[in-house]
Amino acid sequence: QEMRERRAHTGAALLNQGEIEKLQGRFEISKKLIQEALGMAKIQNDHPTELSALKLIGSIHHIKGTPQEALGAYRQALELSRSMGVRFQEAIILGDMGSTLFESGAHQSACAHIEEAMAIAKEIGNRVLQAKLGEHMGLILSNQGDFEKSLAHLCHALSIAMELGDRRYEANLRGNIAIVQRMRGDHEEALAAITLALGIDRELGNRVSEARHLRVAAQIHLKMASFDKAIDHHNAAHRIETDLGIHGRQTNHFGYIGLVHKAKGSLDLAIASFNQAIVSDRSSGTRWGEAHWQGNFRDLNSSITRMATLAPGGRISAEVVAEEIERLRELWAEPSESSGEELLETLLDADKLETIDLFDRLQLHAVIKVCRESATLSEAGRKLFGTSREKKKTANDADRLRKFLARFGLSWQDVRA
Repeated sequence: QEMRERRAHTGAALLNQGEIEKLQGRFEISKKLIQEALGMAKIQNDHPTELSALKLIGSIHHIKGTPQEALGAYRQALELSRSMGVRFQEAIILGDMGSTLFESGAHQSACAHIEEAMAIAKEIGNRVLQAKLGEHMGLILSNQGDFEKSLAHLCHALSIAMELGDRRYEANLRGNIAIVQRMRGDHEEALAAITLALGIDRELGNRVSEARHLRVAAQIHLKMASFDKAIDHHNAAHRIETDLGIHGRQTNHFGYIGLVHKAKGSLDLAIASFNQAIVSDRSSGTRWGEAHWQGNFRDLNSSITRMATLAPGGRISAEVVAEEIERLRELWAEPSESSGEELLETLLDADKLETIDLFDRLQLHAVIKVCRESATLSEAGRKLFGTSREKKKTANDADRLRKFLARFGLSWQDVRA
C-alpha cells in the first residue's frame, strides 16, 4: 500500500511537472514526463491520472501541428472518460477534438464533435462550459463564412457570461462579436460592440485586452474609411503594448499604419511607414522572423481558405494578408522566458519574490494562468485538482486553491485583477 501511494505521488508530480514544461513551451520534455506519468497510471489503474495525461498529450500534439497524433490521444481519453462516467470531461475532450479536426480541415466533423459537447454541457447544467463551447462553435462558423449562425452562438455565450457576471469574459465575447460583424460588413454594429468591450476593459484595468480591442476598432474604422480614427486607435494600442513591455509588435504596428495611409491615398506616408516596418524588423534581426512556417500543408490551406473567405469582392487584399499574418504571429509566438517572472512581479513585491524557490514560482505562475482562464474559484480548483479530487471523499477544490494562493499572500481577487 505504501509503495502504491508513493507511485501515485510520483505520477502526480511527473504530470504536474510536465504541464509546467508545456506552459513554458518545452513540449518534448513535457511529453516525455507526461508519458512516464501515463505509464505509471496504467500500472496503478489510476484512471483519473491516466485521463489527465492523455488530454495533455493530445493538447501538445495539437499545438505542435500533428493532428492525427492529437486525435489518437483524445480518442483514448474520450473512451476512458465514458467508461468512468465523467460527463464534464467527456464534453471537454469532444471540444478539444473539434478544435483539432477543424484545424486539420475536417470542418463538418469538427462541428459535429462540438455540438455533441454542447449537448452534454447543457445536460449537466454547466453554464460556463456551455458558453465556452458556444464561443468555440461561433468562431469556427465565422471562419467558414456562416456569420449568422456564428453570431447566434456568440450572442448566446455572451448572455451566459452576463448572467454569471463575468465581465472579463463578456469583454472578450463582445470583441469576438465585433470581429464577426466586421467580417459580415455590419460596421456600425461592430463599432458599437467593440466600444462596449473597450469600456469593460478600462473598467477592469485589463490593458492587454484593451490593446487587442483597440486594434479591432482600428480595423473597423479602416473599413468605414475613418482613416484618422484608425491611426489613432493603432497608436493607442501601440502605446499600451510599449508601456506593458510587450515586444515584437513594432513591425506589425508600422505595417498597419502603412496600410491605413495607403487606403487613404497618402502614398508618401504609406511608404515611410512601410520603411519603418522594414527597419524595425531588420533591427530585431528577424527578417520577418515569422517566415519559418511552423505548420503543415493543411495549416497553410486553412490560412488560404480563411483569407479567401474574408476577401472583399473575391480578391485577397494586402490588408487581409496582414490580418492573417498577425493571427499567425499571435498563434505561434514563442513563449517568453521572462513572461512568468513578469507576471509574478505584477502581483508580488521584489522582497517577497526573492524568498520563493524557482520550483514554487513556476508552479504559482501556472496556477495563476489557470485562474485567469477560469470564471470562478471553483472552476479553477476543478481544473487544477482534477486528478486528486477523484480520490477524496469530499472535494473542496476552491478551499484548496484559496489556501495555496494564501501561502504567497494572494487572494482570488488579486490574481484575477
